[in-house]
Amino acid sequence: FGIVLYQLMRGQIPRIRAGNPSLSFFGSVASMPQDEFRARFVKMTEQEYLDDVLNQCYVNARILRSKFRCLKRGLTALLLTAIPWAWAISLAKSL
Repeated sequence: FGIVLYQLMRGQIPRIRAGNPSLSFFGSVASMPQDEFRARFVKMTEQEYLDDVLNQCYVNARILRSKFRCLKRGLTALLLTAIPWAWAISLAKSL
């Protein structure tokens, strides 16, 4: 059951190392003053914007892959814990 909890918690906060802060990521945007965000965004060229969005899509995909792997491992472990629990309940009923 500890594995189940570990995987669920790990899935909540995946550790993905990204490159530069993205102006398309809410965490980066929220960490800077509004004027700075606006100035940096307006200065971006179309190519820089496209690169930023594409990089953020890639990072988001890696985050989701990590989350779903953790969820899959957690659910598998949960199913495996059902076997000893069912056995323990059947033993308790027979006493």
